[in-house]
Amino acid sequence: MGRTPYGHGLAFFLAPVEFQIPPNSASDPSDVEDHVGINKNTLSSDVYTRWNASFHSGDTADVQITYNGTTKNLSVSWRYRETLNSQENTSLFYIIDLTKILPEYVTVGFSAATGMNSGKHTLESWEFSSTLDVKETRKMDAEKIRITVGVTVSMGILIAGVIT
Repeated sequence: MGRTPYGHGLAFFLAPVEFQIPPNSASDPSDVEDHVGINKNTLSSDVYTRWNASFHSGDTADVQITYNGTTKNLSVSWRYRETLNSQENTSLFYIIDLTKILPEYVTVGFSAATGMNSGKHTLESWEFSSTLDVKETRKMDAEKIRITVGVTVSMGILIAGVIT
């Protein structure tokens, strides 16, 4: 085949996005080896695009994974700092309602593997942010307080009426 063997890849797990090198199971796409994919509760990519991992071996890539809860759009984009070819910078997206897949509390992180080969996965920095709509949460809390106060006052009046 003439291919140089290297490690299996790196995955961000919340809703796994995989940078897959080389194919390592029957669940990988048959028409492409090296790829970036978005997976939903499986090892098989629901959407994917080609990724020339060997061409960028050792290059630094800036990767951004975003999710818009309103549009249900999970997107992944990446660009290489050292390339002059804009076609090497690419992205993919997947429309998915994460509220139907993820539990209330989730773990966010990364997982990498090298298998029988070798690979170097260097994460230089990362950040996570969330934009929870706290107005809705506060509105629900205020409604609970009103109900609790209403029931407590009513019960107090009822008990006071029975005692007297």
